[in-house]
Amino acid sequence: MTRAGSFIKQVEGYRAFIPAPLPPELPLVYDHEMLKLLSEADHAVGQLDGVPSILPNPDFFVAMYVRHEAVAKGFLC
Repeated sequence: MTRAGSFIKQVEGYRAFIPAPLPPELPLVYDHEMLKLLSEADHAVGQLDGVPSILPNPDFFVAMYVRHEAVAKGFLC
């Protein structure tokens, strides 16, 4: 088990990720480093949110990455 949660084997045979309860046991410390990381994450999400507005066909963009992941995992040849 990690701070985020753990993988638990299910009756059907697969493993499911079960998140740890919230809030985390350790209190979050909002120091300079944490605020910097949160700011960088917020900026990255904002950039990602703007991508569909400049693409002529966002569905094609998403399909390309789904195919890339499938090829990488060996689902498609």
